[in-house]
Amino acid sequence: MNSTPTQTSSIQIDKSIVFKDINSKADRFITKALLIYFVFGIAISFVYGTFTVGLGVGTLCLVAYFGTKAWLPNSSLYQYVLGVVLAIFTAQFIYQLHGMFEMHFFVFVGSTILIAYQNWRLQLPLILLVVIHHGTFAYLCNTRVIQKSILHS
Repeated sequence: MNSTPTQTSSIQIDKSIVFKDINSKADRFITKALLIYFVFGIAISFVYGTFTVGLGVGTLCLVAYFGTKAWLPNSSLYQYVLGVVLAIFTAQFIYQLHGMFEMHFFVFVGSTILIAYQNWRLQLPLILLVVIHHGTFAYLCNTRVIQKSILHS
């Protein structure tokens, strides 16, 4: 089936209207999720006294996301920054609880949160950061630069 230029532009307009509504709903959901992540980071600070990490890293993550969103309101860059922010929050939680295995599952929670935007490409920054992080630590452990016990203790 061939479409005329007017049909194609009509489809594009309809997509932008639909995604504007989806992104608006997703933004509200993400705001709540990020605040919950931040509060969770503060709450687990009490376990090992990692208040500086909880407040510092958590605040930087929020500033990165909301700053990008405010600085470039007509861009989707803030959605990609969100993928990185969710990965950093996961690393923060793992660090704060001294490598607790269960904290690693926040990667999957973050990946699921990104589905709200209905854009598979938003998963890439999260995946890349996790792969680079684990690859770097594996290299450092195998070259004996750092001990494995330091990573998850």
